[in-house]
Parts: sequence; C-alpha cells; structure tokens
Amino acid sequence: MRPPVPGWAAHLLGLPGAVSFRRYLPIVRDANALEDRMRALDADGLRSEAAALYLRTGEKRLHREATARYLAVAREAAHRTVGLRAFDEQLLGCCALLSGHAVEMDTGEGKTLVGALAAAGFAVAGRRVHVISVNDYLAERDAAWMGPFFDLLDVNVGWIGQHTSHEDRRTAYARDVVYAPVSEIGFDVLRDRFTVTKQERVAPVFDVAIV
Repeated sequence: MRPPVPGWAAHLLGLPGAVSFRRYLPIVRDANALEDRMRALDADGLRSEAAALYLRTGEKRLHREATARYLAVAREAAHRTVGLRAFDEQLLGCCALLSGHAVEMDTGEGKTLVGALAAAGFAVAGRRVHVISVNDYLAERDAAWMGPFFDLLDVNVGWIGQHTSHEDRRTAYARDVVYAPVSEIGFDVLRDRFTVTKQERVAPVFDVAIV
C-alpha cells in the first residue's frame, strides 16, 4: 500500500479534494450582508439586479462584488420560487462551479439546487449550459422543479429525454440551460456528425456542462 500523497503535492497535481475553496468565503459573507436588501426587492427588482451584473465565470479568482451580488439575488430567487434557501456551504459550492472547479456532493447535500444556482449564474454571464443527469426522469423533474427559479432570473430552460422529437431537441438546445441525460447528449452529438444539411442537426452547444 502506497503512502498518501502529501498535501502540497496533491494541490500541485490538482488531485480530487486537494483544492481549497476557502478563498470564496469572503464572497459568501458579502452575499449574506446583501440578503436583507434583496429580500426587499420585488420580482422585477431581482430581475434587474441579475441583468445588471457583470459576472465573469471560469476564473479561479472570481470578481468578489459581482459574484456576491449574484449569490444574494439567486438565493432570494430560489427561496421565493421553489422554497429553498441556499446554505452558505451551497453558495460556496456554487462559487467553486462558477470558477470552473469540480465539486463532489453526497446525497442530500442539495446538488439540484447548487447545480441550478451555478447554471443560472453561467447563463447570466452569457454562457450556454448543459445540466447532465443519468436518466429522463431526473432531467424532466429538475427542469420543471427549478423552472420558476430560472424564469425569475430571465433565464430560459428546457429538457431533453429519450422520446423528445427532433424539432423539440433543436428548441431545447437553443435555450440558455438544458437538462438532459448524458446518453441523449452523446447520441445527439454523434447523429449530428452524420447529417448533411443544417436543418438535420440539433446542434448541442459545447460551452458549460454541470454533471
């Protein structure tokens, strides 16, 4: 049995679990400080706050002010629409996803909520997002469940399953966020490679994937 890899070496190699997300704690604290302000806004006010954000994603050092404002807006939007108020740990996980890190969460830790918070954040920043599940049921359930949250932030969402028609697939892939099983996305990519005309393609967009 080999000895465990030292912490410094694991961090250097980027091994799973070796990256500390403590750098995002100040952002979460700033989001908490904005909670009362966001709670006082109506739906249009929250929507305007989200639209005004200059949110940058995929950077290890997230912009503190913009990210904190997004987290505060998203937490309030989720609480109003689906009755879920994100814990600080879930906001921390959202920061990690927005910065391009992988985050592993156990059953019951709120993966659906954290995934939706991050997906909406990427969409607000102008990105296109696939939220990948293991089957049709979860893709449809999560898209419907989180739909009101996305609607409040002016993010359009769709879902794809085994029996989704060709035209409905094209429509879903054109949305800001699409929920779909990994097998369906994979087969759509393969089928598109054998098409002859543009109309035959469903055209998944390769930008952001949240598993």
